[in-house]
Amino acid sequence: MAGFNSYDQIINALTTNGAGQDLQFSKQNGIGAAAVAGNYYDMWKYVGNPEPGTAPGTGAYWTTLQATDAGGLAYSNAAAGKYMHAISLGLNCTAATSMGNLFLVDRLGFYTISGGASSPFNILGTTPAWSTIRGGMADSEPGVLACFVNNIGSATTATSPSSVFFTYTNSTGVGSRQSGTATLSGGTAIPNSRFLHTSLFIPLATGDVGIKSIQSVSFGGTWCTTNIQLVLFKIIASIPSMTQYAWTERDLVLHTPRLPRIFNDAHLSMLYHSASAVASGGVFNGQVFIASN
Repeated sequence: MAGFNSYDQIINALTTNGAGQDLQFSKQNGIGAAAVAGNYYDMWKYVGNPEPGTAPGTGAYWTTLQATDAGGLAYSNAAAGKYMHAISLGLNCTAATSMGNLFLVDRLGFYTISGGASSPFNILGTTPAWSTIRGGMADSEPGVLACFVNNIGSATTATSPSSVFFTYTNSTGVGSRQSGTATLSGGTAIPNSRFLHTSLFIPLATGDVGIKSIQSVSFGGTWCTTNIQLVLFKIIASIPSMTQYAWTERDLVLHTPRLPRIFNDAHLSMLYHSASAVASGGVFNGQVFIASN
């Protein structure tokens, strides 16, 4: 049976069976300014390893991301009949003020929201079934979440909207669901790679545990002329960044109630919640151990 039944099996996979992988990442805060405490940032377009992701400048269609696309950590898929799991996650930061939390996520893809679009903004095209873009993932996979990010250009200015919500189909296939309303920084310049809201994700309707697809987006006013991304992602693991240069490591086998699974073709990238003003140029260095059985 695929998966791990004991810690001994994990050790055996890493040391004897050659079924372990050691993934390294190094991402630099390149937004041109210090990260503002209390905000979330998308490291997908930060320079370093993995290379920055590439975002189209226009269009409203869904863009699928897989392991080999720019912006994702490089790794080898699990063999047929095997499951791949994150075993540990390590992190440090070179910035003098670096307190916060890093999230390792599977970035499934994104919608591009055109600047100046009328509200509600209807999504064009079709979001693929998750089973067609992730080996082993069910179409009803729970835990798929959404966030709005300025990943298209430099500083974005919201001319008037102060809120946003979207309609979606949930993980069980029920359509016409409406998300909670998130507060936006209307009239404020939002730097490249920063979330448009101060929460990790937009809350879903009561009882829903994930998203299959999004149908429309409604802003509380006209959006600015710069395009933004509506990103769908699944959290794999998180780790705190404590003090400058201090290495923190999290055992995902013993320190969490689950052994996080990484599906084949997952696009592994990082999100960051800043609890302090991380200086521009600060480098986040990390390591992910994964194993298959």
